[in-house]
Amino acid sequence: MDQGNEFSVASYKSLISKFLVANYRFCDFNQKTHDESVVIFRHDVDFSTQAARDMAGLEAKLGIASTYFFLVRSPFYNIFEPKTLDHIREINLLGHSIGLHFDASLYGENLNCLDYMANHECDIMEKIVGSRVEFISFHRPMRSLLGLDKKVAGRDHAYSNRFFNDFGYVSDSLGEWRFGSPEQHQAFGSGKGMQVLTHPIWWMTEGQTPSEKIKNFIAKTFSQVSLNVKNNCNVYLNDDENV
Repeated sequence: MDQGNEFSVASYKSLISKFLVANYRFCDFNQKTHDESVVIFRHDVDFSTQAARDMAGLEAKLGIASTYFFLVRSPFYNIFEPKTLDHIREINLLGHSIGLHFDASLYGENLNCLDYMANHECDIMEKIVGSRVEFISFHRPMRSLLGLDKKVAGRDHAYSNRFFNDFGYVSDSLGEWRFGSPEQHQAFGSGKGMQVLTHPIWWMTEGQTPSEKIKNFIAKTFSQVSLNVKNNCNVYLNDDENV
């Protein structure tokens, strides 16, 4: 299938429709059992909070709620920047849950250290949204964290055995479906619980391929950085002014 058609705003609407037509109920990680038609839509925000905000608005219009996980330590966005703060809070106000996207690789594999730092990062996110952050997802998780049957910082995480193995799990990592598309999964055919991981950049960014989407994201980011520099540094000249 053409990647550009598979990952787009239109195809995202179609994906949600397939679950609604199959009488799935959209839920969050408070769900206790996978033995019914429930689906957890999880969004790891690796690159663009604007794409996440766009996706959250679309979901709200379609009448569903999902969970958005944000990085506290990201090379691509600053959660304290005013526009990013607005995006996170707007997503929360739309009725979606906010979770911590935790990069455990920054802290080693000591579980006590991970507990401490995850709790610290959750505290930061809680001050932003004004309520407890109950769920954690790992960013590019180490193999030792997959299926880990232990809470982290006293919170459930998306890779526990219950959500990663008992629930039918699919992911759009790298801009393609891992483990097949959701409607092809055995759990979907059986009307059982599923966890669907998406990354908003693949669906909300223009481009026919993952590479094109990343290039467009970089170009838009550079344009915004250039504007920010121009607005904050009066010695900056753009190309037109240098002619």
